[in-house]
Amino acid sequence: LNSLGGTADGWTDGSAVGTGRISVGASADRLVHGLVSFDTAALPDDAQITAASLWLLLDQRQGSNPFTSGQLGAPRLDLARGSFGGPDIEASDATAPADASDVGCFVGSAANPDDALRIELSLEALAQIDRQGPTQFRLSFATPSTASARNDFASGDAGVARSFPVDTVDYVQQLQSDGTTPIVAVRGQALSHRGLVEYLGSARPVLTLQFTVDGLHSDGFED
Repeated sequence: LNSLGGTADGWTDGSAVGTGRISVGASADRLVHGLVSFDTAALPDDAQITAASLWLLLDQRQGSNPFTSGQLGAPRLDLARGSFGGPDIEASDATAPADASDVGCFVGSAANPDDALRIELSLEALAQIDRQGPTQFRLSFATPSTASARNDFASGDAGVARSFPVDTVDYVQQLQSDGTTPIVAVRGQALSHRGLVEYLGSARPVLTLQFTVDGLHSDGFED
């Protein structure tokens, strides 16, 4: 599932709110909470979810990387059936109670643009995924910082991914008519590889789910 985007994806620091990116970290001594929503009503009503992963792709970073610096403590993921408040991002989402708290295992450092952050959902989270409406996730840290430490991930409004050319320089030995083999620079261009963004065709957040329905797995195989 791709995230909903619009006003259902974004961030809040408990005072200001924003959309267009899912920002997580701290800025000006305030924690920034990222929010991302999925239409999990698309699942069959009788789906028994056995595993799920949330994937976010880095757009840009402001200051240090909170996922590697440790200055904000450990990241956490909370889940709300429907949403933490109304369907639109609002300031109260920062402290609204969750239906499942601290239910993610974070994998990856999201150090560079297009890097993927994977969050494996716990069994408690799987049980709370809403089959009748959307499910919203909140990403945050625990320790504020006066220094900027904020990662901005792409939201559900991210456009189609396109590769772009990068300049390359290769150094090779060339055999000359006099028998010498000087090293020369060969300049050119190559298309950049954007990893998961290129594979998915977009940097939009993705929620991957494995589930069974009446003994059938989501891949069509029986138990």
